[in-house]
Amino acid sequence: MDLLGPVYLGRVLRLCQFVFTIIAMGLALGIDSGLAHPHTTFVFAVTILTYVWIIPMWFATIIRYYPAHVIFVGEVLMSIFWLCAMAISLSDYASKSCTVVNTVGDATYTETDSKCEIGKALAGFATVVWVFFLVTLALVVTFIVYPISSQVGLPALWTSVTDNAFYPGGVFCGEVYVKTHPPIDVEE
Repeated sequence: MDLLGPVYLGRVLRLCQFVFTIIAMGLALGIDSGLAHPHTTFVFAVTILTYVWIIPMWFATIIRYYPAHVIFVGEVLMSIFWLCAMAISLSDYASKSCTVVNTVGDATYTETDSKCEIGKALAGFATVVWVFFLVTLALVVTFIVYPISSQVGLPALWTSVTDNAFYPGGVFCGEVYVKTHPPIDVEE
């Protein structure tokens, strides 16, 4: 059993994305439980879109029907969404001091703003999820887009066929796809 094989590596990467997305969702809800803050609402919406994207990737029977361009475009979009979520979180909380100084009469005491601290954690976890999506995007380009376009032709990425052989996780393409399709002549 090869633990670093395509099946396990794809699933482990998707599992990491899933777990860190759960944490980011909880942090986004912890900042603004009413979802009245538009930046936090955007991060929450990105977490929901992430679940919609990741869950089908676990099942080879579902992603078997995906054309290669769907996986590529989906990874690009998720990377962009998480880049925006990270940038929004960092702009809102990265340089902000979470210490609040209160003065009551002659007494001065400090306390921390818990929502600010949660926002700093959200920025960190959004960064982690974005990095995981960059890794899966790089794997998709390396192991799906490049092999198909170099062996079969770039138009093959945009065709809808039913004999794709994507491994669970959707970041590796099996050999069946490349072997069963003759090269496509672009001039036709």
